[in-house]
Amino acid sequence: MAGEAWLRVPVYVGGLRRFPQDDAAFKDAYGKITDAAEHKKIMAAVKDARKFLEGYGDPAALTKKIAQDGEYLQKKSPPGEFYAQALWAAYRAQSTAGMFVAGAKTLRETLAKQPEEIKKNAALVRDVFTGSGGLASMSAERKDDFTKLALTAEQMVMTFEVAQKPLADSMGTDSKTYASAKAARKECENQAAAFDGAAEAAWTEWLGYRGAQPAQPLDVCVVNCGVPVGAAKLDGQAPTDKAVVARTTYTSLQDALGKADDEVGYKACLAADLAGFERQAKSLPGSLAGLRQRAADMSDAWNKVSTALHSAAALADDVLGDPARLDDALDLAAGAKEWDKFAAAAKEFTEYALVAPTFAPWGLPLSSK
Repeated sequence: MAGEAWLRVPVYVGGLRRFPQDDAAFKDAYGKITDAAEHKKIMAAVKDARKFLEGYGDPAALTKKIAQDGEYLQKKSPPGEFYAQALWAAYRAQSTAGMFVAGAKTLRETLAKQPEEIKKNAALVRDVFTGSGGLASMSAERKDDFTKLALTAEQMVMTFEVAQKPLADSMGTDSKTYASAKAARKECENQAAAFDGAAEAAWTEWLGYRGAQPAQPLDVCVVNCGVPVGAAKLDGQAPTDKAVVARTTYTSLQDALGKADDEVGYKACLAADLAGFERQAKSLPGSLAGLRQRAADMSDAWNKVSTALHSAAALADDVLGDPARLDDALDLAAGAKEWDKFAAAAKEFTEYALVAPTFAPWGLPLSSK
C-alpha cells in the first residue's frame, strides 16, 4: 500500500481538514470576504467535500485510538475509514506472515526429530498447511481483508468524484475567489510564481527518490505539499539541490510579503492555498485508483498463497513426510526468509502511517500577521 498515492492523499485530506469551516475562521486566515456570493459557494463546497474525509478517516484521531486501545488493529471486523482499514489489513498481514515464519521453523524442527515417520509427518504438514486454522485458511482471511479494503477505496473514489466539480468550480484557479486573491498579491507575484515552480520540482524529485529508496525513514520536515527542507535525518542521502532552491525562493517570497500590507499577505495565503488545492485535487483521482488497485493486488496475492498451500498439501506422502524431499520440493527455510521480509515491510508500513511526515498542506505556510 506504500507509494506516491499513500503520500499524496493525506496531503489533500490534511488541507481539507485545516481549511476554515466558518466565516470567522476564514477571515482570520485570509482576511476580509470580498465576494459574499462566491464565499458562500466555497463554504458549501468544502462542507460537502468533508464527506470524503468521513470515508478516508483522520490519521491524528486514529493514532489516539490505537494509543488508548492496544487491540484496535486486532479486531475481527475492519474499521470503516480507509486509513484505519489499511492499517488494520497491514497489521493482520504482518501477524499472519509472522505465523508463517514460526510455522515453518516449528515444522522443520518437528520433522527432523521423527524423519522415519513418513505418514505421520505428511499428516502433520497437511494439517499445518490446510487444516482448520492452518496457513491456507489464514491466507484466505487476509484475501478477504484486502478485498474489503479495495471496496472501501472504490467508495472513496466515487465520493470524491461527486464532490470534485463544485470544489473545483469554487476553489480552483478559474474561480472568482482565486482571481481576486491573485490580483491582490500582484506586488509579490514574481516571488510566488518562482516558489510554486521550485516547490513542484522538488516534490517531483522527492517522489522519484522515495520510489528508489522505499526503506529510507520518512520523518522529514516538508513544506508546500511535500518539499523536503533538509536531509539531516536521512544522513545526507536524500536529494537536496531542488529542495534548497525551493527553500531559497520560499524565503524570498516571505520577505516580499513582509514588506506588503496585511491584506496582500492574507490574499497571498489564500491564492497559494487555492492553487495548491487544485494541484492536489487533479492528482487525487489517479492516487485513489492506485490505492484501490494495490488493495486488489494484495487480495489476489493472498488468494494465490492459499491456492499454493492446497497444491502443496496434495503432494504424495513420501514427499510431505520425508524432511529431505519436502525441503527439496518447497524449501521451507527460504520461504520463511521471504515471509520474514514481508512481515518487516508490513510493520514498517504501519509504523510510518502512524508517524507520518510533517506536511504543510496545499499552499504556503505563510503568516500575514
